[in-house]
Amino acid sequence: MRVLTGRADAARRRLKLLYDAASDIGTTLDVRRTAEELADVAVPRFADFVTVDLADQVLHGDEPTGTGADLRRTAVSGIRDDQPLYPRGKLIDFLPSTPQARGLGSGQAELVPDLSDAPGWYAQDPPVAQSSSTTASTP
Repeated sequence: MRVLTGRADAARRRLKLLYDAASDIGTTLDVRRTAEELADVAVPRFADFVTVDLADQVLHGDEPTGTGADLRRTAVSGIRDDQPLYPRGKLIDFLPSTPQARGLGSGQAELVPDLSDAPGWYAQDPPVAQSSSTTASTP
């Protein structure tokens, strides 16, 4: 009986997530607002902190060129307000070794489950990376 109850609870949580995502993401045609909605739905279900970084071309209604790794931090959401990440609005020139640059180059999203195991992130900005991994492990 516990197994069935556990499965039913998991199914209920997944359906709630789908419902929330469908009703909360994409409420406008504004790409900035959609990025914020995406980040807000993802926290805390998938991550403690979520950022959405977009090429400036996308923010102006154009297709990204795929060249360079300059991305604008468009949305930030976290379980706490004292998040240790770059602030919203900052133009960031990501090094080729970072998940952001790799994702931009490949066209595929990169999931980094543990920032302490992301050497490219440390190379980008060691003080911010150290602060991020310390904050993420602090209750």
